[in-house]
Amino acid sequence: MIGKENLQKSLGIMIIFMLIAAIFIQGKTSLTDEDVSVKDENALYKVLRHNEEPSEDILQSDTPNEGDETDLYEFNVMEDLEEQLLEEEQIIIEEEPEDSLKMDLEFNSDNDGEDVFYIDIDEIVEEMNGTGEYVFSHEQDKENKTIEENKTISSEAKSDSIDNDILKPKTIMDDSGRVSIETNFKEGEDIEIFKEENVVEDGIIWKKKVKVYSEEHFDRPLRVYVDIKEGEFSNFELSWIGEDNILVDVLADETFGLELHDTDGNGFYDRISWLVPHLSEQNFEITIQFDLNSGSDEIGLGIIDAPTGTITGQERLAFDFNVTYNALPALLCDFSLLDSYGQAVVNNSEITIINQSISPVNESLINDVYLWYFGCWDDINSSIESKNLTGEFEVNIDYSPNISFNIKNSSINLGDNAIFYINISTIQENSVIWYNLSFGDGTSKIDMKVNSKSFVSQESYNYSQSGTYVTKLSVWIVDQEYPEKSETIVVNEPTNSQEFDVDLISPTNNVKIDEDIVNFTYSASHDENIKNCTLSLYFYNNSNFANLVYSGLKEINKQSAVVSEDLTDFDSGKYDWDVECIDTSGVKEKSNLRSFEMELNKSKSYLVSDSKYESEIKQVEELLDRINDFLIELESYDPEARESVEDLGFVDGLNIEKKKLLQMKTTLQTNFGLADEQKKIMRLNEIMDDIERISDIVPLEVLVSDNSEFTKNTLNSKIEDIISDYMEAKNIKLKGSALNRLTEINSELQSSVKISTKVRHVSIEYLSKNEDLTLITRDIDFKKVSEKILEVIPTDIVSDTMEINIFSDHSIVKEGLVEIETGNLKKNKLIYTIEGHVDLKQIESFDTLAFNERVIDSSGGGLISAFAVLEDGVGGKGFWFYFSWLLFLVAISGFFIFGFKKTKFKKLQGSSELIELNRLIEEGKSSLEYNFIAGAKNNYRKISALYSILDAESKQAIYGRIKKLRTEIDKKDVSTFVQEYMVAISQGRKEDAMLLYGKIKILYGRIPDKYRLKIHEKIGPTLGTLYPSNDIFRGCRNNM
Repeated sequence: MIGKENLQKSLGIMIIFMLIAAIFIQGKTSLTDEDVSVKDENALYKVLRHNEEPSEDILQSDTPNEGDETDLYEFNVMEDLEEQLLEEEQIIIEEEPEDSLKMDLEFNSDNDGEDVFYIDIDEIVEEMNGTGEYVFSHEQDKENKTIEENKTISSEAKSDSIDNDILKPKTIMDDSGRVSIETNFKEGEDIEIFKEENVVEDGIIWKKKVKVYSEEHFDRPLRVYVDIKEGEFSNFELSWIGEDNILVDVLADETFGLELHDTDGNGFYDRISWLVPHLSEQNFEITIQFDLNSGSDEIGLGIIDAPTGTITGQERLAFDFNVTYNALPALLCDFSLLDSYGQAVVNNSEITIINQSISPVNESLINDVYLWYFGCWDDINSSIESKNLTGEFEVNIDYSPNISFNIKNSSINLGDNAIFYINISTIQENSVIWYNLSFGDGTSKIDMKVNSKSFVSQESYNYSQSGTYVTKLSVWIVDQEYPEKSETIVVNEPTNSQEFDVDLISPTNNVKIDEDIVNFTYSASHDENIKNCTLSLYFYNNSNFANLVYSGLKEINKQSAVVSEDLTDFDSGKYDWDVECIDTSGVKEKSNLRSFEMELNKSKSYLVSDSKYESEIKQVEELLDRINDFLIELESYDPEARESVEDLGFVDGLNIEKKKLLQMKTTLQTNFGLADEQKKIMRLNEIMDDIERISDIVPLEVLVSDNSEFTKNTLNSKIEDIISDYMEAKNIKLKGSALNRLTEINSELQSSVKISTKVRHVSIEYLSKNEDLTLITRDIDFKKVSEKILEVIPTDIVSDTMEINIFSDHSIVKEGLVEIETGNLKKNKLIYTIEGHVDLKQIESFDTLAFNERVIDSSGGGLISAFAVLEDGVGGKGFWFYFSWLLFLVAISGFFIFGFKKTKFKKLQGSSELIELNRLIEEGKSSLEYNFIAGAKNNYRKISALYSILDAESKQAIYGRIKKLRTEIDKKDVSTFVQEYMVAISQGRKEDAMLLYGKIKILYGRIPDKYRLKIHEKIGPTLGTLYPSNDIFRGCRNNM
């Protein structure tokens, strides 16, 4: 229902619109001389509302006195409007069409009576004249009373319209039909206003939070109505939560116009209202403290903070409750958190309440659905009713790791080290990270990290033969295996290779030695100077596998030399030794491997030198100082240089290396803390390798000499050409509508992508070298889902794509075209470097295409996929036509394969490569029969190298025999590991057991099912000592 006051306001607005319309449309309005008394030449109209006859102190009669300070035009809305508008005398308003006229309305509803409006000239002159708004000139010439528009019109007045300045009251009702918000809206204004209320505490202390907001700015006050809890209270607070969470006391500020309401007349306030100054968002908090002496003895519980819904982030979950009661010391409370099986994850019993706020748990949880319970009772007075709260939530966190695997150079010369970069990170707490790096020649490297969320490693490897090798990285986190990563590396024969010989002299092969001191002698000769040689010694220690126990480097610096070295303090048992030399150009040559056996009367601890590590500790400390100096100096860099350092990954990488160095220092200072000297020497060699590696990668200074920025989503190349190049490189054929549809879809996708690019010339100074790079950082804003991006690099600018180092997992599709899955981008950034300083302008010719390879084909309703695209080029041929041909081809193929396989294999066996492979396979099988696993593995390495250079037909012919040999080697390996594992478990050597368990697990997936079952039955019962809650073999066993 519209109230009387609202009706009167509406009528007032209507009369002003009618007055203005008459002035603008008819161009003249008649007023008698008695109606107007003008005392100032400059005036504006202001309409005042009255609901009674003018009082004596304002008007002495129907016509205002000329001596009064108030000049009024009187209009009787109900009776005199038409007559007043048609009088003889004219008022003419001259104005330009785009100008607008402003009028202010004031209302007074003190009295009932006829609706009369007055135009007050003098009052508006005082308020508005000279402000830059409309100003009118009035002349007292009865025959020609003209109002002329002053030309000093403000830009604000020009932009407003009469309609937009007229406010109408608006009431917003809540769901129960009660008034929720009152305010005034402009004509035609459409702004949605929302109010949210949330009781956060319900007890002796009662709290409610109120949020009032709109999506658009609302610059006028509005009155907000909010329900409160009834009762006698000793304290009432209403706070406005301002910027920086500063609380403003509403009660102390009269401009908020706070009102308390008793809507049901029971003597208790149940509603309040106040003025909110403006929006888009304002927050308030109501706090009521009820009188303990007048209220009940009820226990009050309230939720301050507790998880709800589905939790997808890894933040720690907090539970916070408010407890109110007259006798808090008498209260006891329980809190329980149960998983989906009803098992208590947290169980806090009989919590004593010492204040009104309690936080019983703050726990990090695994993925599951959880139910929580919080209840309190009076432990002294059992007549008081206990109270409890319950809730439910789900934890569903994506623990998928980020795995990066790259090769520094994908093409190297024989003798050069291949450098592999491994970066594994996961958000899962207390992870056990394993990886197996297979170098593609039959050898591999296994490593593990316990209780860690990241694993960063740089591995170097020297291939013994030239060829093309596919390196593979397998990763396990806890008991989950993740997709394998692979990279290809080409090892070339060195150009102008010269004769390089390394020969072992003594001890001779398979000799038995009973002396305490053993002399090792070898010779090395080369056409160029030999830089140094390294003697390596391996000890089997009653195992089938030898571990490196000594590595001694000798400087040569001449073309030939005979080197002799004495070592002492051996243990009894079998040893292997070899020598590797390197010339001044970096070419390496390794001798054959020799074995000998020590037969001593007593066991001794193997010791090469005394256990003093002061020099090593000093090297570690110097490296730590270099890293700290760089990170401190980084603070003084300008923003461009700092951002470049971060994009290059130096900050995160150096912090990781600092942790490693600190661990090395502790290990050296505590004399390794290991019982036997073998492990000391092995660990010392690892530390020295790490010191050398870290020393090479710590920058001394990073400079940015030039930079530029640009934003674009357009391409220099045609999208159709990029897609065609991609499909051709992938050996996928698209024809006709399929290619057109794929181009169309990806053109739309590209138009929705915004790509901001920063390009910088960066110079990095290291201790032993300097490096110039062009750093490209692309910030990609995806408006639509994109599976991957294709980076197009012009080959006339970068001739070798391998010169580009991309910091996200990627694959090179072809020269000049790189493919990156969007899921591998960190914060939607593509960052890469190019060797040398490339012209910054040339980078703008690089293209970045957002690409969906799998899209809907509108013509057939099917999918266009990079894996399979079939297109009917003839027309009219249905499914069964092609299916029948497919069956026929399968049958024919089977006949040829079955009928000619043996004949073909015999023919292929005539090639020299296959003859050599068969010989190596037979030799490897013979080695396994005599339990000589090392010999079998050596043969397998040679087989892998030879296999890599075969043609596809030969590979297919020999693959089955090679795989069978690999399986037999794996079976022998895993059997040995299981035996050593059981010994380690029985002796309580948990660290050794975990290392062996990792090796077993890697081999476990490669052996036949029946052997898996035997292994599980043997070691499964012992796994509880390593991982109490996990059974890594469960999934494999269930699949048998």
